[in-house]
Amino acid sequence: MSISFGRARLPLKEVLELSVNSQVELDRSLEEPVEVLVNDRVIARGEVVAIDGKYGVRIVDIVSPGERSEFPRWGKGNQRTAAEMVRGTEL
Repeated sequence: MSISFGRARLPLKEVLELSVNSQVELDRSLEEPVEVLVNDRVIARGEVVAIDGKYGVRIVDIVSPGERSEFPRWGKGNQRTAAEMVRGTEL
């Protein structure tokens, strides 16, 4: 299981220029729920919470099984991000 706070699209040149203390703006506001993923599929959405000094997620929405199989994590187009291209991975 993993949690997605958001995504960012950056040109490869900008990815290669990232360094310590670089900041990357994500496509999600602080008020929007995070995505809970299993096998790269969104299964739920939730709010970030603190639990005994650690991060946690309070589940606020469960994605229906039909939606889980229809929409993989990266959306309908399965487009690779610049970071994935740098790593050379495939979805």
